[in-house]
Amino acid sequence: MAKRTPKSLVHQASLALSRVDADHDRAETAAWHACRALDELRDELPEGTFEDHLREQVGMSYSGAKMVSEVFADRDDFLHSSAQAVALVPEAQATTARLQKAHEAHLADPATRTALSRSPRTNHGWEGDSMAPLLDWIHGAENGLTKTVKGEAIARMDLYIRSGWAEKDLGPAGECETHNAGSLRDVFQKLRSGETVSPHEMKASLDARWQEVFVPVRVDKVHLHDQRHDKTAVAFESGVPTFSMDGKGMTEAGGRIDGFIRDARDPKAWHMAFASTSEDSRKQGDQMTRHVGGVLTGMAISAPPWEEGGHRIASVSYYAPAIASESRAKAMDLTSKQQEAINRLALYAQLDDPYVRQHQGVGDAVLATTHYAIGAGRTTTGRELVPQEQRDMSPAHHARQAVDAVKALANVDWDRAFRNTGEKSGREIIIPLAQSALDGLAKHYPDALAELKKAVPHLKRLSGADGIAHTGLERDLLGTAAGLKHVPASKIQNTPTLTDDHVGQLKRHIAIANARDTVKGVVHEALHKNVDAQDEEGNTALHVAAGERDLQLTQKLLSRRIDATAQNAEGQSALHVAAGTSARTARAQNDQAQLVALLAPHSALDTQDQDGNTAMHLAAAKGLDRTVGELLRHGADPSLRNQQGEKPVDLARGYARQVSSPTLRLSADRSAMTLEIAEQQRAMVMAQFKHPAQMKAERETQGRAVDRDVAPAQERGRRVRY
Repeated sequence: MAKRTPKSLVHQASLALSRVDADHDRAETAAWHACRALDELRDELPEGTFEDHLREQVGMSYSGAKMVSEVFADRDDFLHSSAQAVALVPEAQATTARLQKAHEAHLADPATRTALSRSPRTNHGWEGDSMAPLLDWIHGAENGLTKTVKGEAIARMDLYIRSGWAEKDLGPAGECETHNAGSLRDVFQKLRSGETVSPHEMKASLDARWQEVFVPVRVDKVHLHDQRHDKTAVAFESGVPTFSMDGKGMTEAGGRIDGFIRDARDPKAWHMAFASTSEDSRKQGDQMTRHVGGVLTGMAISAPPWEEGGHRIASVSYYAPAIASESRAKAMDLTSKQQEAINRLALYAQLDDPYVRQHQGVGDAVLATTHYAIGAGRTTTGRELVPQEQRDMSPAHHARQAVDAVKALANVDWDRAFRNTGEKSGREIIIPLAQSALDGLAKHYPDALAELKKAVPHLKRLSGADGIAHTGLERDLLGTAAGLKHVPASKIQNTPTLTDDHVGQLKRHIAIANARDTVKGVVHEALHKNVDAQDEEGNTALHVAAGERDLQLTQKLLSRRIDATAQNAEGQSALHVAAGTSARTARAQNDQAQLVALLAPHSALDTQDQDGNTAMHLAAAKGLDRTVGELLRHGADPSLRNQQGEKPVDLARGYARQVSSPTLRLSADRSAMTLEIAEQQRAMVMAQFKHPAQMKAERETQGRAVDRDVAPAQERGRRVRY
């Protein structure tokens, strides 16, 4: 399929972001795809050359390239510090409990909060640049790259430990099921022994392993129709991966699932994580409730990957910067217990959302969540969630926790706190979060209203405090107090029951969503009309399937006798696309080798594209040793040269020299060695099977060439003698 280079993806994302009002979702997705391509490019380049490459090859301005380089470096440093904290646990003691304790101590460190909230310090020198919209998004957008990737790193490291995979990979048992797991273990052993491990190497090792264990998931909110009601709002799991920094996860308009992983010991237990780099958790909207509710719905209707029953959510975690940080807690003169209660408000505030209020039970996702206030420690202990289970989440207990937080806020000397810190001590964030927490608990759990009314006198005292009285906060606090005291408990609808008709509608919606997101128009046409249909770039459905490593679709198309030798506008067949697609994990490389094995018998193995590259060249250029081996097994010629005069072995050696990841370098070295041996063996075999007449003709040709070289020398000798 036509190449989508980092440069083209960056320009496409910049264009989409410049028209963001027209299609926000498409712009966000394009931006993440561009950042993913840049991240993969950075992994393939020698350390220290990324910034120059962005300027010279991608076309970024000096300031833009510097900023993007700093963003990725900052993410690597952040992840490296997490790994160092975990590596403090010796191998013999690296159980899940001990590893989790070490990582929780790292999350509670105020320095971690500072690093999470930090943005690259660079001047905006890219104004007027064609890539300015993407550069602005990376540097400053709330959901952009700068902070989001660090929030995701926190979530994934914690879930990697919590789910038991870290113990299997790094603990005393040392199971290490894959090559990437073994490589990661080696890197952690270096850290434990005091050896230097670069942040980039640490990131590459974790990245490769996490791609194997984390599961892509996306959740949409849809409306189902029935005879009694016009619409029933139900969230559901659609299983469509788009993007996160390690190539999995999701991104869609309302937010992100930063980590979704199956338990290492129990295949029917799942762990979810959400991370925010903003102190104001209200910006999360209904993200957590919708996504958790959607996954539970997916489990209930046996949507992929929960085809069998008995699945459950073992844990839900939420990570965000502490709103009562250490400096604020000191200025506000809070005890550690009061600080914890105030930080917990960031979790409860997410209940104050219109969608959460619609149906009873949807907000249970919030009350079941383990909340980590980055820089201050854990504030809640979560619990397991099972589809369609009657749960007593003790909303009254949570209401008492919220009231205790408001009581602590009412006793703060806000005027003195403002003078001591030289800032507003977070009151413009903390107090609105307290109001949202009380409102959300009251509207979603009417039975807890009796407990929540105990906050009324504290709210009134808080509204009259120095620094708050005669401001907009005073009016808002009095309004919240009046609401709790005088407004009767609202009636909340019962949880909607999914009828058989609902389940059918949901499954059809999932199928349509998957078709829209993963199957291009040419594939639909190939399956229903003309199997050899091509799009505007000359790609057939087989090119699309090869690019997505879709084994099932490839088999289906081959069974319908699609022309596997068809070439696109770049002269590439589906075999070229399959062999040249990046595959960074052991699982992806295995799928790629299987795909090549499917295509090879139906393809012209040594066809060269516009640049003179065969499928072997493209696989060798990525260091894909399994794919190289599969092509050799089917008889591909390793000695052909492209238009630059390079053979596949030359490309494999070049890739091994420039790649920074140890895993990718080893794969490239194996490719080069395999190709060198195969080329020598092919030459020997070809010599053995040459026809005698051909061998005689070659000898005669060589003899005549020797005679032509010798005759002039003899003539010169005769002239000298005479």
